[in-house]
Amino acid sequence: MLKSKTVITALGAALASTGAALEGSMAWPDAINVIVMSVLSIFLRHGISKTDAKVSEATEAASAAEAAIKVSASTVKAKAKKKA
Repeated sequence: MLKSKTVITALGAALASTGAALEGSMAWPDAINVIVMSVLSIFLRHGISKTDAKVSEATEAASAAEAAIKVSASTVKAKAKKKA
């Protein structure tokens, strides 16, 4: 997760706003706003990553199930032809 550009940017923004507030060039309410938005972006990115992984797994499972159904259908057709 730390390799994500979003996470690195969010951490940089949080550190920069904290430094600016400590220095006095930014008001603390503004710095807190930037920090909160940075943390929210990290959690949003993490949630999207988890969802993408689950969608990929579901897609692979559906493809495997579709292939199994096609094999079963062709087997049934072949057995029906042998009986006829």
